[in-house]
Amino acid sequence: MKKQLLLFLFVFAACATKAQMPKSYSVNQQDLVKFAESIDSYETFQGDQLWFKVFKINNGSGSAGLESCEVNYSIVFCLAEYDENPESKLYKIGPFKKPELIKKVDSGRFVTFHVRDGYENDLTTYKMVVSETGAKIEK
Repeated sequence: MKKQLLLFLFVFAACATKAQMPKSYSVNQQDLVKFAESIDSYETFQGDQLWFKVFKINNGSGSAGLESCEVNYSIVFCLAEYDENPESKLYKIGPFKKPELIKKVDSGRFVTFHVRDGYENDLTTYKMVVSETGAKIEK
């Protein structure tokens, strides 16, 4: 019993010394930094053949074109097939005033996202059809 315990402690100690300490890296790609800091929200959607990460990003102060500091938004879709090493695609649609994803319809090779946009008195619903080959928007 003592030999087994000693062997266990030896193996545990050997494994513990092989563990790598996490490292910190600075990201210097300005497009990536700007994208990451502009994310307001995101959600993940898994369809039958595709998976999506949907990001709502703000386009910066004053981007709404009004005299105030209001912003407009874009929606960025990152999609890939279910695969060992999937090829990811990235599509950006916008600008929107105040987008809200209200419905998703999976049709296999493409997904239709219904987005409500605007303010209380001026709401519009758009359909965005996203697939591996592209993204298009319809009223």
